[in-house]
Amino acid sequence: MMPYILILVILTLLWLGAFWRIKRKQNINLLAGFLFFMFLSTFASFLVVLGINYSNRLVYLLVGVIFLFALFVLLFGVYILIAFLLINSVIILRKERFSLSHILTLLVAVGIILLITLSSFLGRINPPLPIMALWSGLIVMILFLTFHIFLFIETLILTNLFHPRKNLNYIIVLGSGLINGNVSPLLAKRIQAALKFAKKQEKKKGFAPYLLMSGGQGSDETRAEALAMREYAIEQGYSEELIITEEKSKNTLENMQFSKAVMEEKSHGENYKCAYASSSYHLMRAGIYARQVGLIMSGLGGKTAFYYLANAVLREYIAYLAMNKKLYLVVLGSIFMFGTLMYILFSALIG
Repeated sequence: MMPYILILVILTLLWLGAFWRIKRKQNINLLAGFLFFMFLSTFASFLVVLGINYSNRLVYLLVGVIFLFALFVLLFGVYILIAFLLINSVIILRKERFSLSHILTLLVAVGIILLITLSSFLGRINPPLPIMALWSGLIVMILFLTFHIFLFIETLILTNLFHPRKNLNYIIVLGSGLINGNVSPLLAKRIQAALKFAKKQEKKKGFAPYLLMSGGQGSDETRAEALAMREYAIEQGYSEELIITEEKSKNTLENMQFSKAVMEEKSHGENYKCAYASSSYHLMRAGIYARQVGLIMSGLGGKTAFYYLANAVLREYIAYLAMNKKLYLVVLGSIFMFGTLMYILFSALIG
């Protein structure tokens, strides 16, 4: 085996091993997404190099397809993204009430259009060095955010793909608001995800987990979410004896805090295994809150309507940044300064 092929094999295995180690310990860590990205990159490089060295026509064809796809994305990808975001904005505003959280895809589309327009304008007027330096800093910062949100989405997908083992004692089902005192379609999907897993576990292991319905009564609700969730699960045929409720929590952090207390009391100090069920787009942030209260567990994602998904993921990403706002303000500020200074240095070197 040629040395560089052996190096690619070793790198591929190292990235895969590092990813698996992180994924098992921290299901919601962006580092897992980065390591998986590096694994895929080195594995793809290995296949290409192997195919070229052994003159494999299939690899040549694959490389050609990848090249054409990359060229297409480079030339038209941003315009396709804008069109998708605008169409999605129209659909969501037709189906949901108007609110800031429901126009995030519209705001991103408008932001991209403004960036393209401003970039074209600056290219025509040849502005002074300070303006171009600041513009370069902004572009570098946006490129970082683009890669960062890519890692966020990749990690979120992986979080949905890796399910817990079928040996659970409890599944915490997170509340999400009621409609006229009844379970909303969004909340129903969360409960259905828990019910589906619980029934599979019972069939495979011979015992079903407790469903811990977690959710208090909001100011605009006629009863606690947990009670409506319990009623819904019973209507779906789940055993009433296997449903317990936590009726005080007002947010996801409290869902985890209060649910942990309920499980510890019911388990009488013995070890127990648990997971949580939420909407597919919410699994990462819910997992972070779970870890904050000392619960290390995987999540079950309830299906989300496709038209709602892009907006929901953007909202989750913004909330994720807000959870670590001090860190990301420092990181983004440093990247902006780096981009600005590098442009000034480059300009000085060339002339």
